[in-house]
Amino acid sequence: KTEGLLVLERMAQWRGKDPSFRPVFTQFLANLFRRDPLGRKFVDNIGLEKNLPLAECLRRLRFLMALVPGVFCLDKTWGFGVVRRMEEYLGKVVIDFDSKPGHEMAFAYVAETLKVVGPDHILAIKHQAPDRLAVMVQTQPEEIVRMVLRCYGPLPIAMIQDFLAQQVLGATEWKVFWETARK
Repeated sequence: KTEGLLVLERMAQWRGKDPSFRPVFTQFLANLFRRDPLGRKFVDNIGLEKNLPLAECLRRLRFLMALVPGVFCLDKTWGFGVVRRMEEYLGKVVIDFDSKPGHEMAFAYVAETLKVVGPDHILAIKHQAPDRLAVMVQTQPEEIVRMVLRCYGPLPIAMIQDFLAQQVLGATEWKVFWETARK
């Protein structure tokens, strides 16, 4: 399948804007996943019927294919979570979010909005090794701030404060933490 997807990516680069290519693209995907029920379900949920650009459809397909149990993710509504399983029949992903364990999300929605994060993300570390993160807060506050910036990009201090106070520290600990981190 990997080679077939690479061929499709190249073809989409060359002919992606040609409306006559879309049915060829769709048929190629159908053939590629004809013996893979989960893959067929993915293909049904990548936005082909919405006339999304073919490159975006392929990005969504690759994203869904990469979601396996244990993958860390972020959602704008539910926050940090861990993929638990794929519900092929229902076309849903079951994710254990910190605030909502066992939450089911449709493949199409997941492919459009969910973000995968690596094990070095601050929330993944909080999930896997909360004691290690607590020690870092006390002994390496400057590294905690760097970690937030690596994970989320440039942020104003107020947003760093909001994130850390809600997710890592606590509202009352911010002042002492920030003074130490600035030094």
